[in-house]
Amino acid sequence: MFLLVCKISGWQAQVVRIRMLPFLIGGLAMFYRDYEIDLFEVGKGQWHAKYRRRDGASTVIDGIEFESLHVGVAWSTNEAAAKHAYTVIDHLAISSSRGRS
Repeated sequence: MFLLVCKISGWQAQVVRIRMLPFLIGGLAMFYRDYEIDLFEVGKGQWHAKYRRRDGASTVIDGIEFESLHVGVAWSTNEAAAKHAYTVIDHLAISSSRGRS
């Protein structure tokens, strides 16, 4: 599976970046704020979200660096898993703006 990032201007679309996502077969990828979110189904109706910074930098929580984050909660839909990821990312943004990442 490939992720295409396009810039659209009028009737023309220009591919800005192409990335192969072999681990997302049957899954979904999206961007929210400065994070890339990968949604995947582990079992029927067990959706998870894994997210990482788009710039490739680690996320630092209490002085510990994480390349990616995966909350071990299974959601019944991909929408619920995405919504939870948004909430965690929003919390990370608030914490980092206060100097606590």
